[in-house]
Amino acid sequence: MRSFVHYVQSHDIPVVIGSQPFTPGVEFFDIHWGFKPDSYKDALRLPAHEEFVAHHAAYNRSLERLAKEFDVLFVDNAAALDGREEYFTDSVHYTRVGIERLAKSYADALLRAGLLPPR
Repeated sequence: MRSFVHYVQSHDIPVVIGSQPFTPGVEFFDIHWGFKPDSYKDALRLPAHEEFVAHHAAYNRSLERLAKEFDVLFVDNAAALDGREEYFTDSVHYTRVGIERLAKSYADALLRAGLLPPR
Protein backbone atom coordinates (compact mmCIF):
# COMPACT_ATOMS: atom_id res chain seq x y z
CA MET A 1 0.00 0.00 0.00
CA ARG A 2 2.86 2.39 0.74
CA SER A 3 4.25 1.80 -2.75
CA PHE A 4 0.84 2.51 -4.23
CA VAL A 5 0.51 5.77 -2.27
CA HIS A 6 4.04 6.83 -3.23
CA TYR A 7 3.38 6.09 -6.90
CA VAL A 8 0.07 7.92 -7.02
CA GLN A 9 1.42 10.93 -5.14
CA SER A 10 4.43 11.09 -7.48
CA HIS A 11 1.93 11.77 -10.27
CA ASP A 12 0.17 14.53 -8.29
CA ILE A 13 -3.01 12.51 -7.95
CA PRO A 14 -4.97 13.01 -4.72
CA VAL A 15 -5.08 9.88 -2.60
CA VAL A 16 -8.15 8.76 -0.70
CA ILE A 17 -8.00 5.64 1.46
CA GLY A 18 -11.22 4.02 2.61
CA SER A 19 -11.75 1.27 5.13
CA GLN A 20 -13.43 -1.94 4.00
CA PRO A 21 -16.88 -2.34 5.52
CA PHE A 22 -17.97 -5.78 6.60
CA THR A 23 -20.64 -7.39 8.67
CA PRO A 24 -19.22 -9.45 11.52
CA GLY A 25 -22.21 -11.77 11.82
CA VAL A 26 -21.40 -15.46 11.62
CA GLU A 27 -24.48 -16.09 9.46
CA PHE A 28 -23.18 -13.87 6.67
CA PHE A 29 -19.72 -15.38 7.01
CA ASP A 30 -21.26 -18.82 6.51
CA ILE A 31 -23.21 -17.60 3.46
CA HIS A 32 -19.96 -16.50 1.83
CA TRP A 33 -17.85 -19.52 2.69
CA GLY A 34 -20.44 -22.24 3.26
CA PHE A 35 -21.41 -22.78 -0.40
CA LYS A 36 -17.89 -23.53 -1.64
CA PRO A 37 -17.42 -27.03 -3.06
CA ASP A 38 -15.30 -29.41 -0.99
CA SER A 39 -12.52 -29.35 -3.60
CA TYR A 40 -12.29 -25.58 -3.15
CA LYS A 41 -12.21 -25.89 0.63
CA ASP A 42 -9.42 -28.50 0.40
CA ALA A 43 -7.29 -26.13 -1.68
CA LEU A 44 -7.84 -23.12 0.56
CA ARG A 45 -7.42 -22.79 4.29
CA LEU A 46 -10.34 -20.74 5.52
CA PRO A 47 -9.98 -18.73 8.71
CA ALA A 48 -12.27 -19.28 11.64
CA HIS A 49 -14.99 -16.64 11.87
CA GLU A 50 -13.33 -14.95 14.87
CA GLU A 51 -10.03 -14.76 12.98
CA PHE A 52 -11.75 -13.24 9.96
CA VAL A 53 -13.33 -10.52 12.10
CA ALA A 54 -10.05 -9.79 13.93
CA HIS A 55 -8.00 -9.69 10.71
CA HIS A 56 -10.50 -7.50 8.94
CA ALA A 57 -10.53 -5.00 11.82
CA ALA A 58 -6.70 -5.01 11.91
CA TYR A 59 -6.60 -4.39 8.15
CA ASN A 60 -8.89 -1.38 8.53
CA ARG A 61 -6.77 0.01 11.37
CA SER A 62 -3.66 -0.36 9.19
CA LEU A 63 -5.37 1.59 6.39
CA GLU A 64 -6.22 4.39 8.80
CA ARG A 65 -2.61 4.49 10.08
CA LEU A 66 -1.36 4.60 6.48
CA ALA A 67 -3.63 7.55 5.70
CA LYS A 68 -2.30 9.41 8.74
CA GLU A 69 1.30 8.54 7.86
CA PHE A 70 0.91 10.04 4.37
CA ASP A 71 -1.48 12.79 5.47
CA VAL A 72 -4.17 11.73 2.99
CA LEU A 73 -7.91 11.59 3.31
CA PHE A 74 -9.23 8.54 5.18
CA VAL A 75 -12.88 7.57 4.73
CA ASP A 76 -14.19 5.34 7.49
CA ASN A 77 -16.62 3.30 5.41
CA ALA A 78 -16.68 0.56 8.03
CA ALA A 79 -18.21 3.03 10.49
CA ALA A 80 -20.56 4.42 7.83
CA LEU A 81 -22.04 1.01 7.06
CA ASP A 82 -21.72 -0.10 10.70
CA GLY A 83 -21.97 -3.80 9.90
CA ARG A 84 -25.71 -3.47 9.24
CA GLU A 85 -26.86 -6.60 7.47
CA GLU A 86 -29.18 -4.78 5.05
CA TYR A 87 -26.06 -3.35 3.40
CA PHE A 88 -24.48 -6.74 2.67
CA THR A 89 -25.16 -9.84 0.60
CA ASP A 90 -22.48 -11.72 2.57
CA SER A 91 -19.62 -10.69 4.87
CA VAL A 92 -18.06 -8.14 2.50
CA HIS A 93 -20.19 -7.69 -0.64
CA TYR A 94 -22.90 -5.05 -0.86
CA THR A 95 -26.57 -4.90 -1.62
CA ARG A 96 -27.85 -2.03 -3.76
CA VAL A 97 -28.63 -0.09 -0.57
CA GLY A 98 -25.13 -0.84 0.68
CA ILE A 99 -23.55 0.47 -2.51
CA GLU A 100 -25.61 3.65 -2.23
CA ARG A 101 -24.53 4.09 1.40
CA LEU A 102 -20.88 3.48 0.46
CA ALA A 103 -21.10 6.06 -2.34
CA LYS A 104 -22.62 8.56 0.10
CA SER A 105 -19.82 7.90 2.58
CA TYR A 106 -17.20 8.73 -0.05
CA ALA A 107 -19.12 11.72 -1.43
CA ASP A 108 -19.66 13.24 2.02
CA ALA A 109 -15.97 12.83 2.90
CA LEU A 110 -14.81 14.28 -0.42
CA LEU A 111 -17.18 17.23 -0.04
CA ARG A 112 -15.97 17.92 3.52
CA ALA A 113 -12.36 17.78 2.32
CA GLY A 114 -13.09 20.18 -0.54
CA LEU A 115 -12.17 17.60 -3.16
CA LEU A 116 -15.61 17.81 -4.81
CA PRO A 117 -17.52 20.93 -5.74
CA PRO A 118 -20.50 21.67 -3.47
CA ARG A 119 -23.84 20.25 -4.61
